[in-house]
Amino acid sequence: MQSVFRTFFRRSSEDEFQIDDSGELWHLLVAITLRKTAMKARYHSADKRNVQVEHRGDVDAWLASSAGREPSPDEAAVLVDEIEKALDGLPEAYCKMLAMRLEGCSPTEISKEMNISRQSVYRALELMQKRLKEE
Repeated sequence: MQSVFRTFFRRSSEDEFQIDDSGELWHLLVAITLRKTAMKARYHSADKRNVQVEHRGDVDAWLASSAGREPSPDEAAVLVDEIEKALDGLPEAYCKMLAMRLEGCSPTEISKEMNISRQSVYRALELMQKRLKEE
């Protein structure tokens, strides 16, 4: 609306409009609003911005090929090295939590098994995740 009024007042100060009654004023404001809305709609639906036009074929193909395979020995060794670096200096309990989580246990199951609070499990997992991201 601010854009509509800004346009109206700018063009009015340049004497571009001849308005004889309030009905004409409303028609003019509606026309300006509709044109601005149509321009914004065209802008946001341009191919380079349109969500419907996004192509995910490459990502989907990569996920499909990666999801169903086991890691190579080299990939597994790199992963183990990265995890060991991230866990360096942390208590042994953290290693057990991570191992259980990688085996598919939920934080609730880990907390019950280790007799600690679920929040402690979340904190430990977040710390390890942060360290892995830094690596």
